[in-house]
Amino acid sequence: MQSIIKIYKENKNWIEKFIINSIDKFAEQTINDVNIKEWFEILDCLDAVYESDKNYIQRTPLYTRHSEITERIGKNLNQIVELRDKTSPYFITEPYISSETKRLTVTVIVENENGYRFFDINLSELLSCLNLIYENEKFTLFMKASYLFMGSAILFFAIFSVFFGIGNFLYDLYNFNNFNIEKIFKPVIAVTLGLAFFDLGKAIILHEVFVRSDVLEIFEAKSFITFLTSIIIALFIETLLFFFKASLSGFTHVPLYVALLIIALSFLLFVFSYLIKNLELLGNKKNE
Repeated sequence: MQSIIKIYKENKNWIEKFIINSIDKFAEQTINDVNIKEWFEILDCLDAVYESDKNYIQRTPLYTRHSEITERIGKNLNQIVELRDKTSPYFITEPYISSETKRLTVTVIVENENGYRFFDINLSELLSCLNLIYENEKFTLFMKASYLFMGSAILFFAIFSVFFGIGNFLYDLYNFNNFNIEKIFKPVIAVTLGLAFFDLGKAIILHEVFVRSDVLEIFEAKSFITFLTSIIIALFIETLLFFFKASLSGFTHVPLYVALLIIALSFLLFVFSYLIKNLELLGNKKNE
């Protein structure tokens, strides 16, 4: 999904010219069954057509390729229309997920004598028509199903890990005679790893299956950072567990494997901090 946005933005100028030239042929034609049928035949990427008056109130049904949605009549379209460039009769919105089709869409707004006419364009279909992408619906469906299965599997093991850790802790607490510090560390590791994998599974399903318009730009760095943080915390806890085990054994110096693990985690923490710092700088540059 992000690749579609990227391709669109890289070729935005000439794609918008193509859209305007295509729509200009019938922008002033009357909306009726014959014309609408012809428009959908000419533009394979056209998803919907509708009109509003000068006060931005929708006055026609939402005409789609196979139906008319009358419930939209009377809807206030002020938020969409106010974004337009008032020096031009044409305006094309930024890509968004349509509430009607659930697909990535750009809307072309055309001002006319009676108000405004809206053309919803299926972005992936448009890029496919222009040979900028190759889209196979069956393959796309297969990929979404695969991501859903793998993401759900990760969520299952994450939840299982959490309950397994809690269950083990309660069992060890019940048999208090055998209770020691190790019995606390292991459930904490299990819950921490469960949190990491739960966030990873959620991110996969959210971004690859149920994509939202507010996460279209790039894969959220937050999910990646949360996952790495949880993994690092779990590794540090495991290191402490090794350290306490060695101390209970009466060691006179830090075991080599514990020392190497501490050094490796310290280096990993340094790299992770550097990554976060650079992500923050990148975010600040984008905001500027």
